[in-house]
Order: sequence, then structure tokens, then C-alpha cells
Amino acid sequence: MASRRIVSSEKSVLEKNDTDFKPKDGEKSDIGNSTYAGALAAIMANVVLMGYVIVAFREDQSEAMEAAEKERKGK
Repeated sequence: MASRRIVSSEKSVLEKNDTDFKPKDGEKSDIGNSTYAGALAAIMANVVLMGYVIVAFREDQSEAMEAAEKERKGK
């Protein structure tokens, strides 16, 4: 017959990997703030998206201008 483990006395995965990192007095922590990192990532993604949209509009306009010039030369 298999025996059961006592779950309440064991540490969970998060508790096993939890380390109490405390910088020395007067030193800054190197951990950082994930809120700022997430906000910066979202802003940069939006900047890249807007750049893509602007380039796509300019490319579309240049094709229309080339077609209009060909029509004028053809007349």
C-alpha cells in the first residue's frame, strides 16, 4: 500500500525558490521595478506599431502617385 506525504509540512515550489535578497546598508537593489519595465515595453511596442503604420501609408501614397504620373505621360 502506498503511503501519503504530509503536504502541510512541505514547502511549495514558490517557497523553495524564495530567497531573501537584502542589499547591504546604503546600497541599491539590482532587482528593479517590473511595472516600469512593463510600461516601457508597452510604449515601445506602440512606437513600433505607429512607425509601421506610417511607413505603410507613405508606401501606399507613393504607388498612387506613380500611377497618376504614368497616366499623365500616357496622354
